[in-house]
Amino acid sequence: MKYFEMCFKLGEGFRRDAAAFLGGQASLANNEHLRSAAAAFLESAQYFRKGLNLVGWMKDRAGALKAEEILREFIGIFEEIVKSEMAGAEFLLKAAK
Repeated sequence: MKYFEMCFKLGEGFRRDAAAFLGGQASLANNEHLRSAAAAFLESAQYFRKGLNLVGWMKDRAGALKAEEILREFIGIFEEIVKSEMAGAEFLLKAAK
């Protein structure tokens, strides 16, 4: 469980930092694609936070959920993270053009 916790903590922090940086660059360059990329990475950070909250909930209530339910929850969170990351990457590619 500690590896999930580390993954979600680091993921959230890095995505929030990236979103802040891209938001600043978007303002300087007045670039809508960078603004959208920042929003996508901020959304990703929120999903990382959701995963961290789930880990904390599981620690408090060990055994309350079956392993399959827990895995389903994590898979859903990771799927949402991937969607957000892909959207952010697409906006960064558009901004680079």
